[in-house]
Order: sequence, then structure tokens, then C-alpha cells
Amino acid sequence: MGALKSDSESLLREVEDRLRAAGLTGAQAFAALVAAFEARLGDPVEVHPALAAISGFADRDPDFVGLAYERFFPDLFKAKRGQYFTPPPLIAFLLDLLQVQPGERVLDPTCGSGGFLVGAAQRGAQISGIELDPLLASLARLNLRIANVPGKITCADFFGAVPDPVEVVLANPPFSVEIDVPPTKDGVSRRSRRLSDHLFVERLPDWLVPNGRAAVILPWSFLANPAASTLRTNLRRRLALDRIIALPEGIFRSFGGAAGRAAVLMLRKGPPKTTLWGEIRNPGWDVRRKRFHALPGSDFPALLHSERWEPLPPESWSPARTARSGKPLAELADVARPRFRPGQEPTLSVGTVDLADVHADTGEILRAKTAEGRAVVGVKTKLSSDDILVSRLRPDLGTVGLAPQSTLPLCGSTEWILVRPKELRYFLWSALRSSGWREQLPQTRGQTRPRITASDVANSSVPWPGQPLAAALDRTLNSLVHERQRLGAALLALHNAIDQFSRGEIDEAELERRRDEVERHKGR
Repeated sequence: MGALKSDSESLLREVEDRLRAAGLTGAQAFAALVAAFEARLGDPVEVHPALAAISGFADRDPDFVGLAYERFFPDLFKAKRGQYFTPPPLIAFLLDLLQVQPGERVLDPTCGSGGFLVGAAQRGAQISGIELDPLLASLARLNLRIANVPGKITCADFFGAVPDPVEVVLANPPFSVEIDVPPTKDGVSRRSRRLSDHLFVERLPDWLVPNGRAAVILPWSFLANPAASTLRTNLRRRLALDRIIALPEGIFRSFGGAAGRAAVLMLRKGPPKTTLWGEIRNPGWDVRRKRFHALPGSDFPALLHSERWEPLPPESWSPARTARSGKPLAELADVARPRFRPGQEPTLSVGTVDLADVHADTGEILRAKTAEGRAVVGVKTKLSSDDILVSRLRPDLGTVGLAPQSTLPLCGSTEWILVRPKELRYFLWSALRSSGWREQLPQTRGQTRPRITASDVANSSVPWPGQPLAAALDRTLNSLVHERQRLGAALLALHNAIDQFSRGEIDEAELERRRDEVERHKGR
């Protein structure tokens, strides 16, 4: 599989180079590719001359269309309408979880390239899709034809379509895009612009027959934002909420999407039952990468086979987590966000610390970058070497670091919230990196850039094992951090020695002496 994909990617690069050389934009290049595939299927479509010179690419399987779509995606849709590929493993999981049956009518009202529809048709369903973008609608029709499944794709605006209820709705509507809403016929005043996901949820019940069911992917903000509370309440009045599935941050990153969180709502037009909560942490690929990279294992099978579901309290939209007994953070530390402008002292040397300087796995910040005040633009957060730095941006990432030791004045991003320990600095640092601490924080606003406040942090509690054990953990963490720093310094010294040797600044004897010195001190 890997070799075949590599071969297809090489061919795609050749295709793109020829189309770009012919002056085509990304959107035009993709349209030319779609036309070439349609010609292969017997349509009277003219093939671009640049493609006519390349043999064999149109004989590829649908994966080649998918690769082309991913490659040209930034030029096509993402910036305009919040669209992206739905990951195929997620599509298969939802189709299986919904138990789509042969003969059932399945609709994807914002079908994009038709991934949900192809999967449903392969299970014997009668499929139809609606898509606003003409090029995407053509791509969906092409994918259905390549997969040799019947179905109807209508190029239209779902939000203005007359409902034609079906047994199953599967959808990944555009996230948080503002939609123009025309005035209602009865003259009732309404907002002229609405978020696409909010408007979709409002209109979903009209597209389901009695006992019909739906699986809809929505941004996490739909569950979290207070602004959506009325919409959530109204949705539950009209549809039964059977399941909520939390998806990991970045699940769409490898498929042209943003890095924000999302969730799946599984709904039914019938009497309410207990709502079940499930969570996908490992979907089977690395959600941190923009290019798809498979990982061993996946959480989909466990949820599919009725494992790891938990009931939600009535009217709740997320589990009521019972964290271990905590100690108020205010008893252990002060919280601050002091500001200053380094540029007001242009000749002052300062150390700067950004969010990206925190090691994702260990939480370490090895050293501050040095800059002159004149080079540091705008307002910064003033830091000290004893601070614990908590990122207010995207708290679910757990970006919490220890400020590095420095003889220079320290400053950093305005996204830092400073926790200044009264005691137990290292234990407190580790506790603030824990998932249990993050889960107690208030639900954050925003989809791709959610934030917490300094007050959220100040009013939190930390997991507390008791003073003696907390003190013992603090001593051990302190020792480990300093040992790691010592070894890191030794590693850097050896790198520098080899670099000096490469430039002829030291000879073999000096290089060996420095290696011996590092070796002698390594075990201390």
C-alpha cells in the first residue's frame, strides 16, 4: 500500500507540474483532473493538453482522486467555506455505528466529495447528496461513478432546500461559517447571518422521518459555548440524543482541516433514552501532522463493540468528571499576568519564551532566546525564573512549562498565565500538566483558538495526595529535572566539540579529551 501511494504521489507531482507550467491555478488544475477522469468514464469532455501527454494517471483507482483533492485543497475550498475531507476510517465507523441497512434512504446534505454516500451505497442504501459548490458536486458524482454505485447528487444550497425526509442523515457540515439567512415568510424578525453549524442543527429534524436517525460532526464549540445553550436545548426537544463522541484535537488536520476539536452527535427522531458518551483518543493516525501518518491501534473498534461508553446525566452534554480531591491553587501559588514593553529599553538584552518553546512531552523549557529590547515588538508578559507558565490558548493541549533559569530579564507571549508557587514548585508544575486539572477548567470559547482566563486558573484546584507525598514528589521531580538539564548540557558540549573539530578549530586529541570529560561526568 505504501509503495502504491508513493507511486501515485510521484505521478501526481508530474501532473501538477505540467498543469502549473501551463498556467493553471490549483482550482483549475483540479477541475482539469476531474474532467480527465470523466473522459475516462466515457463522458464527452475535453482533456487538457498537458494531461493528454501523460499516460496512465486516469486509470488509477479513486485513491488518486483523493490524493489530488488533498494536494489542491488549500487552493480550492478551505479558506472559503470551512470544508475538508472526512477521514475514511471515521466514515466507516459512523456507518457501522448507525447500522445503515440495505434499502434505507441515506442523505448527506453537505456531501462534499461524497465519502459518506459511497460508504452507504456499498452497504446497499439508496443515497442522495446536496452540495453547494459545483466542483465538489462534480467530484462527488465522479466518486460515485468510479465506485460503481448509483446515487443522486444535487448542486444546491441545503439551507434553502425544501425538506424531503429520509431514514438516515450523515453529515459533516462546514464549521462555523456565516450563512446569509433570508427573512421568514411570516415577517418575523431574525438575524440576517447565522453560523452554518447552528443553522444546520436547527433544520436537521425536518429532514428525518419518524424514528429516523442521524450522525452529525460538529465543532466542539457547539457543546461548550454558552451562546449555543438555547440551540442545544431546542435540539433535544425535537430529537433524542443517543450518543456523543468526542474527537481528538486535530483529527481533520491530515485531511485539509483545521486543528480544532470536534464531536459527533448521534440523534434519533423518537422518544429520548439515556445518552451515552464515548471518546476517541487514537483514531489510528497522528493528529499532530498535516500529512497522513498511520499509528498502530485505534479506538474505533472498542467503541463499535459497545466498550468504553458511559451514560451522561440527564440534560448533560459532557461527563460530570469526579476528579480526585483537590487543594485550592490559591493556597499554593499566586496567579499574575504582568506586562511590559521591552522596546522601551532598546539596548536592554532580554530572554524571550514563547508557547512553542515548551517541550510537548516533558514540559521543559531548556533556555530562553536572547534578543535586544528594540527587536521585541509590542507588549509582552514579564516573567521570572521561578514562574510556572500556563498557556491560556488551547488549554486542552496542556502547554505548561517551567520558566528557564536566566541572568537576563525574561519576557514572553501575552498568552502566558504566570503561576508563582509559594512552595512545591515542581510538584505544582506537574499537577498543572495533568488531564484531571485541565478537565475541571470552564468550557472555553472559540473553535480553533479556545482560551482560558487567569481567573479560571486562580480559582482551580490541583490534585492533592497530601503534604508528605506532595513534598516527596516535588523533591524527586526537582532532582530529575536538574539531572536532565545536566545531561542536556553535556550533550550540547559534545555537539559543540564536534562542530569545532569540523571547522578545524581543535584537533583529534582535544576532541578525545572533551569526550573523555563528558564520559567521566555522565554518571554523576
